[in-house]
Amino acid sequence: MYWQKLKTYTIPEAEKRVGIILLIVLLLPILAFTVFELSRLNSNEQMIQEIYSNQLDAVLFSVNQYSNDVLNQWANEFSINEEAENIPIFLQQFIDYNPAVKEIILFSFSENNEIKSEKYSLDNNELIIDKSLDSTWQNIVFQEQEVIKKQAEFIKNNYQKIEVFPIERDSLVPMTFALKSEFEGMGFVALMVNTQIFIEDILAPKLQEVTRDKFIMTSFVTKPDKRQTYFTDSLNLDEVTLSRPLWLLPDHYLGIAMKGNNIDKISKARTKQNLYIMLFIDVFLLLAIYLVYRNIRKEIVLARVKSEFVSNVSHEIRTPLAMISMFAETLLEGRVKNEDKKVTYYKMITDEALRLNGTVNKILNFSKIESGKQRFEFFPTDLQLMVDTCLQSYQSQFSINNFEVSFNKKPNLPLVSADKQSLSEAINNLIDNAIKYSKERREIIISTAKKGKFVLLTIQDFGIGIPTEYQKDIFNRFYRVPNHDIHDTKGTGLGLTLVKHIIDAHKGKIELNSALNKGTTFKLYLQPIETDI
Repeated sequence: MYWQKLKTYTIPEAEKRVGIILLIVLLLPILAFTVFELSRLNSNEQMIQEIYSNQLDAVLFSVNQYSNDVLNQWANEFSINEEAENIPIFLQQFIDYNPAVKEIILFSFSENNEIKSEKYSLDNNELIIDKSLDSTWQNIVFQEQEVIKKQAEFIKNNYQKIEVFPIERDSLVPMTFALKSEFEGMGFVALMVNTQIFIEDILAPKLQEVTRDKFIMTSFVTKPDKRQTYFTDSLNLDEVTLSRPLWLLPDHYLGIAMKGNNIDKISKARTKQNLYIMLFIDVFLLLAIYLVYRNIRKEIVLARVKSEFVSNVSHEIRTPLAMISMFAETLLEGRVKNEDKKVTYYKMITDEALRLNGTVNKILNFSKIESGKQRFEFFPTDLQLMVDTCLQSYQSQFSINNFEVSFNKKPNLPLVSADKQSLSEAINNLIDNAIKYSKERREIIISTAKKGKFVLLTIQDFGIGIPTEYQKDIFNRFYRVPNHDIHDTKGTGLGLTLVKHIIDAHKGKIELNSALNKGTTFKLYLQPIETDI
C-alpha cells in the first residue's frame, strides 16, 4: 500500500492529555526553577556589587580624608607660627618644604571691606613679596568674602574650617583658612596649591599604600577635557569601576578598579557560567520530557496501529475466504448446471485463493524482513516476460473491474539480475495498488526502457494520487495518508515497504511521481546483466 508508517498527522485526545500532563508535571517546575534561580542570581550579583561599591567608597573616603588631613596639618603649622619673630623666614621654609604650595597669599578686609593682601613666592630660593596682586585674585576674594568672613567666626569657636575655591588658575587652586590672630597684619591665608604636584607628591604614596597590589587607582580631571593626572598602574579611564570627586581639588576625581578582571567582569563571568549550567540542565530536562513524550506517543500510536492492522488484515483474509466459501458451497450443492459457469466459479475460487495466499505471503515476508531472515537468489531474468506473467494473473480482475491495461515493451531489453519470486511480488504489489486506488479512469500503463546504466520499469495509474506532503513517507511501514478515500480501501499496510526492500536488495532504486486526483507513477531501476548496450 501507499501508506505505511507508524504515524498520524492529527494527534488524538489521548496524546494531547499525555502532553498536557507532562507539561504540568515536568515543564512548569523546570520553568519555575529557572525563573527562581535567575532571580537569585540577580539578587546575589546586586549584593556583590553593593559590597564592592561600599568597599571602594571606603577606600576613596580614606584617600580624601588623608588629603584633608594634610591641609589641616598645613593650617596648624600657620597657627603654631602666628607669633613667630621672623614670619618671612617661616613662609620661605614652608614653601621650600612643601613643593605643592607655589604661593602663599596673606589677606584681610578693612572696615570698609577693602582687601589688603600680600603674595609670597620663591624665585631661585629667594622669597619674593608682591603687594600688588592681580585683579583676578582680588575679584575671587571679593566674590567669596562672605564665606571667608564665616571662617573668622568659626576660628573664634576654636574650629578651623578650610575652604577650597572652585577655580584653578595656572594649575593653582586657592585653599583658604582663617587665623586666630593676625599674621603679618593679615587675618587669612590662601595657599596656592599646584594640583599635579599635590597629587604626585602627597596623594601618590597614600594611593600606593591603599592599592596593595589589589587595586589600580587613578586621578583624573574632567575640565577642560577628561585626562588622567596620575595612576598607580596602567589603566584606561573606561575601565574605572567607581569614581568619586577629590574634596580639595575642583573638577578632579579619584577612580578605582581591580587588577586583572574587575568585579563587573568577574560577576558577569560567574553569571554567564551559572546561566550556561542552568541552560544545560533545562535543555537536558526538556530533551528527557521530549523522549518520554515521544515514547508514550509511540506506544499510543502503536496500540492504535495494531488495532487497525488486525482490522485490515482480517478484512483482507475474510473477503477471499467468504468468496471461496460462497462459490464452493454453490458448486457443492449442485446449483450450477452450466459447465462454462462452473469453470468461471472454479477460476474465481482459484483467484481468491491466490489473493489470500498473497496476503499471507506479505505478512510472512514482512516478518522475514523484520527478523533479517529473508534471502535472495539472483539469476538472469527477462523483465518483460516477468511482467507478462504478472499481468496474466490479474486478467480476471482487469476484466471484472473494466481496466484498460497497456504494456509498452522495449525491443532487445537487457536481462536483469533478479530474484524472480521477490521481484514478481514487488511488481504485483504495484499493480495491486494501481487497481485499488483507481476511480473513474480505470487505466494502467506499463512500459520498459533502457535508461543510463539501468533497466527501467514504469507502472502508471490515473487514480486518486498521493498529496505531495505525504510522498516522502509512503515507503515507511504502516504509514497511511489521512484521506477518507484511502481508508475506505483496506490493506495490510505492508506493500510498499516490501517493494522498497526488494528493490534495495537488487541494488536498484525506486522513484515516485504523483499528483492528487491525477494518478501515480512508480519507476523501478534495476541492474542489467549487460552494462554496455
